[in-house]
Amino acid sequence: MKIEIQNIDISYGILKRKKVIKNLSFDMHSEEIVILYGKNGVGKTTILRAICGELPIEKGKILWNGKDLTNEMSKRRRLSSGNFESGKMLYHYATLKENILFNTNLLRSADLEPITFSYNYFNYEELLDKTIDEMSLGQRQKSSLICALRKPAELYFFDEPDNGLDRSSIKEFCKIISNKSYNNSIVVIATHDSFLVKEVGSKIVFLSVDGFYKVVTRDLLPKDITQLDEYLCLWLENEKV
Repeated sequence: MKIEIQNIDISYGILKRKKVIKNLSFDMHSEEIVILYGKNGVGKTTILRAICGELPIEKGKILWNGKDLTNEMSKRRRLSSGNFESGKMLYHYATLKENILFNTNLLRSADLEPITFSYNYFNYEELLDKTIDEMSLGQRQKSSLICALRKPAELYFFDEPDNGLDRSSIKEFCKIISNKSYNNSIVVIATHDSFLVKEVGSKIVFLSVDGFYKVVTRDLLPKDITQLDEYLCLWLENEKV
C-alpha cells in the first residue's frame, strides 16, 4: 500500500485567492504512521481533507498504489476512514451502536475485511446504547475514533485525535493504531501534540505558516527524549529547526 502526494496546491475562497498549501510532496506506505505536525493554521486539516477526498486540490496529483486518483474523490473517500473534530462526523440522535453499524456495514468497501475491535478499548461497551448527544466531549471523541477504527480502510486519518481525551486514553489510542490489524493500512494524524509524535510517529511532515515544510523519518530525529522534546518545541515556536 502506497499513497503519493505530488506537488499539490490547495487554495480557499470563491476565487481561490488564498493559497493554503503550495507544492507539497510526500509519500506514505503500509505500516507507517505519518504525523502532520505544526501549529494551528498551517493547513494540517486541509491536507487531510484533500488526501481522503473531502477537498479538491488545485494542482498536483494524488496517486494510490500507483493509480492516479486525483480526480476520483469519491473513491478516495470509500477507501478512507477517520474523524474530523469531536463527533462531528457522527449521527448525534443515533446511539454509538447504530453509528458503528452504519459506518462499518453500509460505507465499507466490499473488498475490505471488517476490523476486529475489542470492547475493552475505551470501555466502549458502556457507551453503546448512549446517543451521541448524551455524551461528554471525551466520550464523543472516543465514539468518533471507535467508528473510524471499526471501518475497514486502506487509509485511516485523524485530525487532532487527542482532543478531549486524557493521557491514558491517548496512550490507548496509540496502542490501537499500532496493532497488527492496521498493518496493511496507512495511518495519518494531524496534530500539534509532541506526545503523539514521540509515541507512534514513523514519518513526520513538519509544516509551517509560510508554506515551508520538511519530511523526516523517525530514525533521523534525536534519539534522546530531552533533545527530541526541544526539537519539537522549537519547531512550534520558530518553525525552522
